[in-house]
Amino acid sequence: MKKNIVLSLLFCIVFVLLLTGCTIGNDSASTTSSPDESLESLEPLSPPVVQPIQFDSLDDAIDFIKNNDLSKYREEEQIKYSEMNSMIKEINCLPVISFPNNNESRVDDFKIISVTLFPTAKYEDIGISYYFNYQGKNNRIIFYFFDSDCSSKIPNIETIDSYMAYRESHFGSKMPFEPSERKNIQYGGKNIEAIVRTDSINFVHNEKIYVRVNTNDTQASLDMLENISVSYLNFR
Repeated sequence: MKKNIVLSLLFCIVFVLLLTGCTIGNDSASTTSSPDESLESLEPLSPPVVQPIQFDSLDDAIDFIKNNDLSKYREEEQIKYSEMNSMIKEINCLPVISFPNNNESRVDDFKIISVTLFPTAKYEDIGISYYFNYQGKNNRIIFYFFDSDCSSKIPNIETIDSYMAYRESHFGSKMPFEPSERKNIQYGGKNIEAIVRTDSINFVHNEKIYVRVNTNDTQASLDMLENISVSYLNFR
């Protein structure tokens, strides 16, 4: 008798488990998407933003511009870098910095650490950046090339007012600054107007080029700018 009762209980337990398993299986089938449906719901990834290219020396950067060997880069990078190199060669006046009044007895008074070439970006024109040490302090100065299609429509592009108008026209927004940040500074032996901030100094170099100096020591950067000399490299 007891044996029959035990067998009956076991049969009931197995039957309940089977019913539960079927129910779980059916629920899973009704809620799980097929692999194809899951893949269809994924949005395609945007390609990475094309980044500036850093070089150990100015000579390396010049070789890159001249040779325009882009075989190792992605298609998006090839387009941007080729556009950058072509524009620099077309303008034919790549800025090169030096310090002619440098103390010749101290060869470490001026040393270029790296040179970076900038392709166009959302809020940046094509440019070249020098990261260098001058009299014991690291500096970064970036020379940007005006977009000629836009700058040609703005009169007196070499003034700060025209530079601000260019930014608004070309990038869709002005650089916000306080009136007190607008100052006259010495740049390579001449007096110019600039926007002097705690983290940057911004001004127009000439009708083709504008400049930003990144800084965490404004006075040291102003002293550097007073002594800097800019020459131009021709590609033709």
